[in-house]
Amino acid sequence: MHEAAAPLLLTGMQARNIELARALRSPEYIVVDAGHKDGVRMRDYGRFSDLCEDSDNGTRSLLIECGFHGEKSSRTVAQDICVRFLQESKVISAETLVQLLPEWRQADAAQQWALDVTGAVVCKSENFRFDQPYQGLEMIAQAGTVIGWNESEAVTTPYDNCVLVMPSTRQAKAGVTVVRFAHRRKL
Repeated sequence: MHEAAAPLLLTGMQARNIELARALRSPEYIVVDAGHKDGVRMRDYGRFSDLCEDSDNGTRSLLIECGFHGEKSSRTVAQDICVRFLQESKVISAETLVQLLPEWRQADAAQQWALDVTGAVVCKSENFRFDQPYQGLEMIAQAGTVIGWNESEAVTTPYDNCVLVMPSTRQAKAGVTVVRFAHRRKL
């Protein structure tokens, strides 16, 4: 991630991937989205894709956003999710994982939340700015709340209780996604 933020697990739209995210029991926030205009993610190719016609072809794919690239805690998140994935896939037994990597597994999330992405804000130019320093996962109570400016156009939340997903202007330029809007629900 370009900014300091809580870890996110991105599933795509396939139910099989959402089920895997739930089975992993971490992190707390699961982003359910169809991708973004900045480029295709590795999990969006071929038989792993939401475009694959077979609704359950045996594949599973997730993308983990561990937190800010430079934070040591991001490494801990990456190690934890690796152990969880290996255990869930049954490649290595839980007992063996504990023996080999005793400190990698962290506590399960107390609750997991799905963030169902409904839309994104794409920069018109490098002149995008937020009205305050959002960190991500803020829930904006009222629809129509101004959260920033895309050149001279106000950017507003489209509905009540709108969650901001990965707001960042670090790479702001025409065509780059700077924030996504989501509904939050318990998993």
